[in-house]
Amino acid sequence: MRKMIAVFLILMFLGTVAVEAAPFPSYSFTDGREPIFMQTVYRPVAMLGQNLHDPKTGERVPGLSNPSGIYIDRDDRIFIADRDNHRVVQINADGALIQEIGTEEGPGRLRLPEGIYVTQDGDIFVADTGNNRVVRFDADGNYVFSFGQADDIRLQNTMFIPIDIAVDVRGTLFVLLRGSNEGIMMMTPEGEFLGFFGRNRTPLTLVERLLRFIYTEEQIRTNLNRVAPSPTAFYIGSDGFIYTATQATDEGQIKKLNVNSEDLFLHEDFQINGPFFNPVAFSAITVTDSGMIYVADRANGMVLVHNNRGELMVGFGQLLFGSNFRVGVFGDPVGIGVNSNYEVFVLDRVYNSIHVFSPTYFMLNFLQGVERQLEGRHLDARENWEEVLRHNVFVRPAHAGMGLIYYREGDFITAMGYMRSAVDQELYSEARWQQRIIVTRQYFPIVAGIGVGLFALWIVWAKILRLEVLLPKKTNLPVRITRPLGSFFHAVGVMKRPSDTFYSATYGGQGSIIGAIIWLIIYLIAGIASLGLTSFSFNTTGLRGFNLGFFLVINLLPVLVWMLAGYLVGTITKGQGKLSHIFINTVYALMPLILLRIPIAILSLGLTRAEITIYYFFLGIMWVWTGILQIMAVKETQGYFLGETIKNTAWMIFVTAMVVVFSVAIYGIGMQAWSFLDEFVRELIGLV
Repeated sequence: MRKMIAVFLILMFLGTVAVEAAPFPSYSFTDGREPIFMQTVYRPVAMLGQNLHDPKTGERVPGLSNPSGIYIDRDDRIFIADRDNHRVVQINADGALIQEIGTEEGPGRLRLPEGIYVTQDGDIFVADTGNNRVVRFDADGNYVFSFGQADDIRLQNTMFIPIDIAVDVRGTLFVLLRGSNEGIMMMTPEGEFLGFFGRNRTPLTLVERLLRFIYTEEQIRTNLNRVAPSPTAFYIGSDGFIYTATQATDEGQIKKLNVNSEDLFLHEDFQINGPFFNPVAFSAITVTDSGMIYVADRANGMVLVHNNRGELMVGFGQLLFGSNFRVGVFGDPVGIGVNSNYEVFVLDRVYNSIHVFSPTYFMLNFLQGVERQLEGRHLDARENWEEVLRHNVFVRPAHAGMGLIYYREGDFITAMGYMRSAVDQELYSEARWQQRIIVTRQYFPIVAGIGVGLFALWIVWAKILRLEVLLPKKTNLPVRITRPLGSFFHAVGVMKRPSDTFYSATYGGQGSIIGAIIWLIIYLIAGIASLGLTSFSFNTTGLRGFNLGFFLVINLLPVLVWMLAGYLVGTITKGQGKLSHIFINTVYALMPLILLRIPIAILSLGLTRAEITIYYFFLGIMWVWTGILQIMAVKETQGYFLGETIKNTAWMIFVTAMVVVFSVAIYGIGMQAWSFLDEFVRELIGLV
């Protein structure tokens, strides 16, 4: 009994330590950016900046006041733009004030600085916001020169209020201006204007996009004069790309820009898809030498870590509520930096301090694995990835790393398994390509022999015996069996003789409601089977997380709505089709989907992403064929002429669209009503 109590107390103690060590949650994310709770990735270490001291005398000096920018150079020195103290300070990891810049009287005196950048030579560039200028200091903090607005006619409507600054390897200055919708200003080291870079796109609603086709240029300038949001922060990576973060936008929250200002993350979505998360608002950004992108999310109080392809890996932190001031519980994160030991420094304006985090053993292996993989040392990263997966089997980059290792070792089947777990279609497809070459070389004689044998059987079947699948004529089965079977297989004729098949089903008594229902069920089964059979190279989900209700809404509901639209339009336009005939012929017109879905899915198993055109070519044929048959079904069922068919098919499409819009509206109103009722009942119960 005593042992049990002792174990219990130890576990309670360890649990308390864990809570004290990380008073904030950590998340990993699915390929759809859905959050999953995970073990701690960064430990809170310290809070720097509130209480600074002189390293020589130990005397306290004024702490940070409304700091606005942080920069960590290659020597891990920490520089901060201490806005309301009108200075730039360099501090160490112990909170000692190493250097104070811009406080002395003279041309170098700063006023409300917000941005800081330190070159490899030690030169310090400051965005001296209050003085509307850029100031350069040497490594010892001595004033060198400054410049303000460039004398250029192109800048006559531009307010030069710098809030952030960086210098690329060529010495070009990139200056972020407050409220500028033109992007980041480029300047020479002497302050000459070179142009703007990385302008954000102007977000337009659907209505505004439509109005642009109607309005004249004058009306567009007058009524649609919306400006692009200004970037919030930016960083020049060691890879030469310029990374920007924008918080006042629904798209392009993070950009990775090349020298041509082309965004490599153009189609990436950076929102967190969780019910308890706010739309992201990235207020700061930094990038490690290994390409890992760290951003501070002001809206959710989190640090989010992306890889060099923009995929969200992990996140940690919590938004400050009340007075729960703790490391990792963010108030207003305005700056972020990472040193060579992967320690993270988050500048928080509410705290007037820097949150300092150290990577856990798990996260350290993760980051080292990423770095070694980026350097091409894939085999060296094996131990890192194995340790990561031992602690958390859901980390996709670790699966991708192991997949690359097995790919290089020639074990392509194992590599495909890891790539599937990593949801990496491209590398999975490359491994499948290599495995296909091996299988083809090994089993080609057997496959060729089987092919010849099947061809011979087909010759015997089709040319010698002349067998035909005409059950009513070639069998002695009772009529009560052969007639339904004949009606059932009659539907297949739509693939060769669509007009005759639709006509005979409508007017010749060849159609069968029971047969159509069976074919409709087969249509649904074929759809489910094709999801499971389609190669991972073209479908990453398969039957994982299969939802029957959603599947029926996507596959069955449109068919039923199309039938209803056909009946309504036919009634109004005096069409000849009965509801039963519309049902039968609509189902018969689905025959390409019924017969070709599974074969195309099986075909995909032998294809790779390199042959994606072939896969989509056959898919396109299947869907276009189905669309043509649906139009022909309308014509033959309703007895329309060609012109009437086209016109009334358009009406059917319109009615179908209206039904869908109306259904979505009813669903939305119903959900709001249910939410209101639920909240009302909860409050009522609470009152009771």
